[in-house]
Amino acid sequence: MAALSRFAVNTCVLRVLGEQSQNKRLLYNLCLVNKEFHYNITPSLYRIIDSHVELIDAVNNPHLFWTRELRLHFHRSSPKISTPSMVQLLSRMPDLETFQWSRRPLEACIVRLLQKDFPKLRHLLISFPRDMEFGIMMALESDGRYCPEAVALYAQDFSSFKNLTSLTIKGIYGDLRSSLQQLTQVLCQCSHTLQSLELSVSADAVWWHREPGFINYGQDDPFLESLENLCASYARAGGQPLQLETLKLGPLLLPYEEAELTPLVSLRRLEEVALDNMPAYTTEGEPVREWGDGGKRGAAFEAFRPENCPNLRRFTVALFAKDVREFLFCHIAANQEANRTNPLALSFQFIEDRGLLDWHANAASLLRSNPKYPGVPPVKLRMMELILDYFMDEEPIWEDEEWPPPEPRLQEILPPQKVAAACQGLRYLKYGGDCWRVTRHEGEEAELERLTPDQWEGVELFSFSTFDEFYG
Repeated sequence: MAALSRFAVNTCVLRVLGEQSQNKRLLYNLCLVNKEFHYNITPSLYRIIDSHVELIDAVNNPHLFWTRELRLHFHRSSPKISTPSMVQLLSRMPDLETFQWSRRPLEACIVRLLQKDFPKLRHLLISFPRDMEFGIMMALESDGRYCPEAVALYAQDFSSFKNLTSLTIKGIYGDLRSSLQQLTQVLCQCSHTLQSLELSVSADAVWWHREPGFINYGQDDPFLESLENLCASYARAGGQPLQLETLKLGPLLLPYEEAELTPLVSLRRLEEVALDNMPAYTTEGEPVREWGDGGKRGAAFEAFRPENCPNLRRFTVALFAKDVREFLFCHIAANQEANRTNPLALSFQFIEDRGLLDWHANAASLLRSNPKYPGVPPVKLRMMELILDYFMDEEPIWEDEEWPPPEPRLQEILPPQKVAAACQGLRYLKYGGDCWRVTRHEGEEAELERLTPDQWEGVELFSFSTFDEFYG
C-alpha cells in the first residue's frame, strides 16, 4: 500500500490532523474527501460552535453530539433563538464543556438546565447586555409586579454549579442580595478547581438597590455592591483563598485595600489581572461610581506588586492614569532591585487626559523616568497594547473637528518607533488595529515588523479583548 494511502486510512493521524485546525472551511473540505476522512474529521468540525447562525442551521444535526464548546456572541441585528429551540439544541450536546453567551438576555430556565444536565461543564462565560436591568425595570406592571417575560429573565440562580474551571458573569443584575449569596456558594463549591474568575455588576442594578421605593430597599443585609462585601461573605462561609491564574473585575468590584482581596484570592498564583477602573454610570447617565469613588482613593494596584504576585505576566486596565503609572514604576523597581527580569505585558484602553493640547505630554509620560525611582528605566515591558478608542476628557470643546479624534493621530503624536526605542524589553506593540513585532540587534535601533491579524492571534496579549463592553 502506498504511503499516501496508508496515511489516508490511519485513524489516529486523521483525528490529530482535525484537532490541529480550527479553520471550519478547511475541516469541512476534508470531510468531503472520502468516508474515512468524514468519519474522523467530523468531531473536530463540530467541536466548537461559535456562531448563532451556524447553530440555527444545525438545529436538527446529529453531529452536535461532538460539540464541546458553545460560544455565542450576539449583536443587535442577530436573529433570535427561541427558548424551546435552545433547549433542543443543548439536548444534542450531552458532553458540553464550555458555554459562552454574550450580549443577549438569557432565560433562567437555560441556566437551570446547564446546572442540571451538564455535569462535564467546566467553563461558564455569560455576558449580559449593559441595559439588562433597565429593560426589566421598565417591564414593571402598574401594580408593582413583573410581566411573565421579565420574570423568566429576572430569577437567575447560579448557585448549583460545581467544579468549574472558568467563571465569567458580566453585568450581574436583579436581586443583588441574592446574587451575593449565590456567588459565595458557587465560589465555595469551585474553590479547588477554579482558575479564572471575571465579574462585573450592572450599574443600573446597584442604582435601584440604593434608591427608596425599589427592590429590597432599606434591608440591612449587604448586597453585591463592592468586592469587600463579596470577600467578607466568602470568608464567613469558610471559603479558602482561590488558586486563580486569571482575575478580571469590573468598575464596581475593584479592590480599594489589599486586605479586601486576600480572603478571596491567593495572589501568588495570579498570572493575569484586568481591572476596569473607569467610572460607572447607569443607562440614563446617573453616576454610581465616579472618579476616585466619591473621595475614596483609587484601586489598590499595590496589591499586585512583585512580592505579592511573582507570576504576574499580563496586566490590563481600562484607563491609564497616574496611579497606574506609579504602580508600573514600583513593579519595575522591585524587579530591578531583586535582579529579576520584568515579564509584564501591559494593555490599556484609554489614557487620562484633560484636553487635547496637553495629550502629547500625558502620552509622553509613558516614556519618562520617575524622580521617585532614580535609575529605573521608564518602561520595560514584554508587550504593550494601546487601544485608545478615544481620549478621556471631561467635555470636548471642539465643534468643528471630528470627535473623537481619528485613531491615526495617536501614531503621529507618539510614533511606535519612539515607544519601541524607549521600552528596552518590548517584543510586541499594538496600537488599535496595528500590531508590530519588535526585534533588536546589538548596536542597532529597534526594528518593527507589522503583523497581520492572523499572526497576532498567536500573541498572548492580543488574542482576546478584555473590555469588549463596559458595565457602568
